[in-house]
Amino acid sequence: MSKPGTGVRRMFLGSELVGSADKLPSRIEVEEDDADRPPHSPDLGQVARLARLAQRGVLDFVSIDETLAGNPPFSGRRRSGLDAIRLATRLAPATEGIFLAPLVRASWVEPSGLLEALITLEIASAGRHGWELVLQDGAAPAGHTGELLTAVVQDTWSDADPLTRLAASARATRRRKLSWAAAEGRAHLRPRHPVQVMRADTPEAAALAAEKADVARVTARTHAQAASARSALREAAADRGRDPSDLKVLVDLTVTLADVPSHAEARKDMIEELMGRRLGGAGARFVGTPSALAGWCAEWVLADGCDGFTFLPTSLPQDLILLVSVVAPTLAEAGHTRRAYRLPQGAAGPRAVPVPRPRPPARPRGREPAAPQTEPPPRGVAPARSSP
Repeated sequence: MSKPGTGVRRMFLGSELVGSADKLPSRIEVEEDDADRPPHSPDLGQVARLARLAQRGVLDFVSIDETLAGNPPFSGRRRSGLDAIRLATRLAPATEGIFLAPLVRASWVEPSGLLEALITLEIASAGRHGWELVLQDGAAPAGHTGELLTAVVQDTWSDADPLTRLAASARATRRRKLSWAAAEGRAHLRPRHPVQVMRADTPEAAALAAEKADVARVTARTHAQAASARSALREAAADRGRDPSDLKVLVDLTVTLADVPSHAEARKDMIEELMGRRLGGAGARFVGTPSALAGWCAEWVLADGCDGFTFLPTSLPQDLILLVSVVAPTLAEAGHTRRAYRLPQGAAGPRAVPVPRPRPPARPRGREPAAPQTEPPPRGVAPARSSP
């Protein structure tokens, strides 16, 4: 979407909340007592601060995966597939304006559980709910396909008879102990279809994204590769009867930022040495100053290379701070991004993230222990009295 006669195109921006440096495998020894706790697992308050930081830059969405929920793919814990959605639901009251796109692995979820989790997120976020579908997961058992999950979700929110969806909402509110009144004016009146984000790096995923997705994430190292991927996805969407402009193609961009270019290069070299591979993998990366990144992004979008970017910060919160304090305002000043969120009328401000209280120790089952009894004094002997 461009403004006539100005050469300015609307740019869509998102960010992951896990830095590349946080994905280094086991470079820190884990104590035996903490073996079941995944490394680099941030607490809820830290994740909320990162989400609010992205909100300050008026980004369109944040991507939330199970790593932030303390249950990463490399851990030995049993996964439900909905950990990221549950985390996003807890973060929702602490944010406003920005969309939350938790990651969902198709092989790990049941359609009914996915619907309930998304409806719960819809209520808690007042309509800022989305989900990012991942099709391939080699460690997962055979499960439901992405086509089935996307069809179930779209049919539920597009159902002409709202009773089906309202019944699911009632179940969600009962089980999660949520209510529309508890939203304190944040609840929306008109149901909004959850924004669907998909990675389109394989032929199967690209075909499904062209048919169903609102946002397609692609991996491309050069502008030519990004433009080719975007053109192919838009053509595939048109072949399926969709308006190609409804599908936004975002390039994954690994960023390493500093006020001095040499400092950014030094940090990039250090992290690459620790990782043993190229930072950013096969995708695009930028190493330099925030002001230079803003111009670089504008060039790619204006040349039809993509519709925006999903930022993958190298280090958090350092790179995210520079993104929201320099890059985002520069792009907004040029007219590429919006300056503020359009909040619903009467919406309340963000609230603190609820911190779960520690549970009291479990009481033993069975009858309560009898109170100790004292033997009565012998006959003819008065009970002893305490002296005043």
